[in-house]
Amino acid sequence: KHYGTVPQIYLKALQTAVIIQILIVSAYSVEGLWINILAPKFDWDNEVKAIKQGTGSLLAMLVGLGLGLVLYITPIIFTMLGINGLLILLLNSIVVLTIMSLILFTNGKKKYEKIAIMILSNKKYNVK
Repeated sequence: KHYGTVPQIYLKALQTAVIIQILIVSAYSVEGLWINILAPKFDWDNEVKAIKQGTGSLLAMLVGLGLGLVLYITPIIFTMLGINGLLILLLNSIVVLTIMSLILFTNGKKKYEKIAIMILSNKKYNVK
């Protein structure tokens, strides 16, 4: 079945690619939130320093690099083995987003609550 000049199989691949990208962007967003909860920067005099010069930014980039390797290298390997790489990328995206979300909403939530208590009680930041 054709829609205009584009075969339906290409539309399905395009739809799958868009879904994969939404999942990947969501995973990176959740990862960034989690890292910034783990390593917030409270001693700043400028908003840019809090975001750009904190330890969280470096950690988020390094963890993001690792996520990228996991997300994109495994489909290439599976494609060389004759397995659908797009399907592997979709499954990887779902698994990574699920794991990152579970970490954020369990461990990250606990750390965020400790940060909120610290801020409300005006104590020095010491979350372990």
